[in-house]
Amino acid sequence: MNRSLAQTDSPQLLISVNSLAEALIVAEYPVPIIDIKEPDHGSLGRASNETIAEICMALQADPRCRLSIALGEMADVDGSNVQLPVNSLRDVCAVDYVKFGLAGMPGLKNWRHRFLEVIQSVSRNVSAVAVIYADHQLCNSPIPEDIVRLAVQSGCTGVLFDTCFKNRPESGSLFDWLDPHEINRIVTPARAAGLFVAVAGSLGIGDITTALKCAPDVIGFRGAVCHEQRRHLDEDRLIELLSEFASQSASGSRFRNLCQAPRSRD
Repeated sequence: MNRSLAQTDSPQLLISVNSLAEALIVAEYPVPIIDIKEPDHGSLGRASNETIAEICMALQADPRCRLSIALGEMADVDGSNVQLPVNSLRDVCAVDYVKFGLAGMPGLKNWRHRFLEVIQSVSRNVSAVAVIYADHQLCNSPIPEDIVRLAVQSGCTGVLFDTCFKNRPESGSLFDWLDPHEINRIVTPARAAGLFVAVAGSLGIGDITTALKCAPDVIGFRGAVCHEQRRHLDEDRLIELLSEFASQSASGSRFRNLCQAPRSRD
């Protein structure tokens, strides 16, 4: 199932989770997009098929929530025999978006062809998102402008700015590498082609103001709503994030009465 995300005047929140327990907590709050990934496997680490399936099956009936899955690094996908978990699970999972990292891709022969091949292998019912690593120099990822061009050419639905390395002093957050003016310049062709733009990458609650200057369609968080080392979601931090977002975002009015009053946990 694909519930398309159009470009909007107000950004939507994305929260990443790594288990059914975390997903059910986040689903109690007004979070439009829940992203499934395993941070222990990398920035875009893929969760197990079992975790993906149980989260999707638990939340697919919720009309308020879109579901996203991180599928790891595209360099690790066999372009001649693409077997994506979302394709094998598509009959039972209400997946809206999948995203791939591009670390190491320039070192592969015909990597642009590999990119197109993998994106085109994704089920027609699912939207592919190309990930731009702001710290691409550290992970040998293509430069942002190349990724935007390929995203438009391949029919991706959106582009996501992220960082590849988390919890490394030399990596930092998205805005240690790119400022909002540069991000807006890079994504001009993507926006002209109708792609949505998302920003993430070790963003904290204090980064909301800067993120809004990018005029994104989506702002993503993980570490900001977790205990140390990004391992476990902290509901109090989630509430704090929602409250701050409500105070700063034009779309935040719908969060004000909801972020303190989750649905009952029956």
